[in-house]
Amino acid sequence: MGRLVGIILFLSFLFLPFSAGSQQRDYATKEDIQMVIKLLEETKDSLNNRIDDLRETMFWLFGTFIGIALILIGFVIRNLWFLGHEVKVVKQSLETQRDELNFLKGLIEKLVVGRQ
Repeated sequence: MGRLVGIILFLSFLFLPFSAGSQQRDYATKEDIQMVIKLLEETKDSLNNRIDDLRETMFWLFGTFIGIALILIGFVIRNLWFLGHEVKVVKQSLETQRDELNFLKGLIEKLVVGRQ
């Protein structure tokens, strides 16, 4: 019997904070609600400012990226243009050399055929 009373007292002591807390009710006052609304508005304004800053940073980064990409494309096009010109010059030179070799080949054939 003494054990049972001890267990009941222990359980009562254990659940006492929960029962005491459930009996107290805290109601928000009008000032508390206004303070929460003010905090929410300040948070909203701060969040909007951060979003605007991020948007400006994003536009700046994209502009920089596009500028660098255009510069690189310009270098590539310029190099291709100059290489195309050089290829044309080399091609003309090779055609001239081919014509000269054909001319010399014809002369050699005439000399060899003329000696026989």
